[in-house]
Amino acid sequence: MAGADSEEVEQTERRGGRWNPPSRCAHEAVAARRRIAAEICALVADGESVLLDSGTTCLEGARLLREQPVTVMPLSLQAVHLPGETPGPATLVVPGGQPRAAEGALTGSLTLASLAALRFDTATVGCCGLSAADGLTAYDLDDAAVKKAGIASARRVIAAADSSKLGRTASAHVAPGNGRRSGLGFRLYAAGVGPTQDCINVHRCV
Repeated sequence: MAGADSEEVEQTERRGGRWNPPSRCAHEAVAARRRIAAEICALVADGESVLLDSGTTCLEGARLLREQPVTVMPLSLQAVHLPGETPGPATLVVPGGQPRAAEGALTGSLTLASLAALRFDTATVGCCGLSAADGLTAYDLDDAAVKKAGIASARRVIAAADSSKLGRTASAHVAPGNGRRSGLGFRLYAAGVGPTQDCINVHRCV
């Protein structure tokens, strides 16, 4: 996967013992991301400060959070532009950084400095893999560094992961699966869809 929470759909995908056409698989993937985003936003209370990682699932979260009275700092250009399209009660904070060409994810020293200077009630973090053994992982080292900085700046972390990410491990480590970090307690939630694609499960990983 090229970037954070990139969720490309294969040309054909086997589900329930049959091969589904690409259009159906793509539709199911979008619907799954929207269900995950809705579950995550339901955990966010009015007045919170929220960090939104880059990636398609977090982008769906940005669409919903712009309708809530919260302060949001997105880490992708696509999510930054959303409040301007349809202004709502959300307050937008824009970080520094260099956008990556593929998905507009913000990375680099300016992004890291922005995260170090702020504290958030909730950080929603995308991932390429999430397992009990290896925790949260990503494929890109720069992306992993931004995720780590985001986790360090937040009181609560929500991992946005659909069923295709659960049990998988990518090359760059981001956070442990037991939800602990050096001396500071925090809760790591994983919001994901079940194998039948018809429900949302939010787990507390401790």
